[in-house]
Amino acid sequence: SFESSSVRVYRFLDMGWGDAETGWRHVAVANACPLLFMDRAGVNCTPADLFGAVARHLSDRKEARRLGERCDRLRRLAALDAVQALSPSGVVILGKDTQRALGPEMEKHFTTRSIVRWEHPARAVPDLWAAGLLKEVMRGGLK
Repeated sequence: SFESSSVRVYRFLDMGWGDAETGWRHVAVANACPLLFMDRAGVNCTPADLFGAVARHLSDRKEARRLGERCDRLRRLAALDAVQALSPSGVVILGKDTQRALGPEMEKHFTTRSIVRWEHPARAVPDLWAAGLLKEVMRGGLK
């Protein structure tokens, strides 16, 4: 078993810098999507799944919304910690849910051009995904 997102990220590093080891000298990853949200069957649940899961489990949409907002706040704080620690020239925000949760906060710290918003479909073909992301990163002047 493997985490499919890592395959796409490593392909991106290979394409952009010739190999992943060299790429890691230029790229840092701060993952705002905790990968330890697992359901009882062992399936990865992302923060985007949180509202529905909590609402079903507790039968309380208000509490589900409150927990989702708290989760998003923690994600923003973690992203801001990474930005402050690393002082990057830009950011790549992967996935619609992460863009929703982090985008407005990142816009306070970076120019529009230095924020790359990129799709993150679960079944994306690694080479196509990586090549597209590299093109956007280059267009944003981040490489």
